[in-house]
Amino acid sequence: KNLSGVIDIADFFKFLHEPRSIVGDTIFELVDCRSTIAITFTEFFYAVLTYCFFEVEEVLRFIFFIFDRDKNGYIDHDEFMFIVKIIHGLGPDEAFKGNVKIMMEYLQKELNPDGKVDFKEFKAFHKQFPALFHPAFRIQLELIRRTMGERWWAKMKVQHQNRKEWAKSVEKRRQRSERARTMRLDNRKVRKRMGFWRYY
Repeated sequence: KNLSGVIDIADFFKFLHEPRSIVGDTIFELVDCRSTIAITFTEFFYAVLTYCFFEVEEVLRFIFFIFDRDKNGYIDHDEFMFIVKIIHGLGPDEAFKGNVKIMMEYLQKELNPDGKVDFKEFKAFHKQFPALFHPAFRIQLELIRRTMGERWWAKMKVQHQNRKEWAKSVEKRRQRSERARTMRLDNRKVRKRMGFWRYY
């Protein structure tokens, strides 16, 4: 509003009608924002583009990555409780309420006895209780609605997926062509070594 060329991060979350949280802040860390107070247009653009293009599994991986502090592929039970509290805007000493309380009581019985939650289990929890990590998906939905709209993003995702599939097919053709070239060169070497008559 003051034409300074930067947006205050607190104002960004007000624009989304979302409380500022570790999940929201990490979106900006993901695109290497230089400041924790304000963002430039380029940082805003890349943060929105990155998070809005995430599919369900990528959002879950993103949440898991934030809280897997040691990056060892699992989260312990206490960290898992901490995640759910942060995502739902609860303080460390606050108790779970309503549906979240019911879900957490059920999940505590389901958690692995080894005291660890890996990504597969984390993903299964989301499938069983979609509301568990809903606030992280709500941020994405608000970004989609308040930037270009759901139809525009859906169209862009389809185009992006088509480009990825096209790039994969081009790479596969290149690999096939490279294998065929290698085989031709090998055959040529064998033919040279054996001589024309012996080879045929």
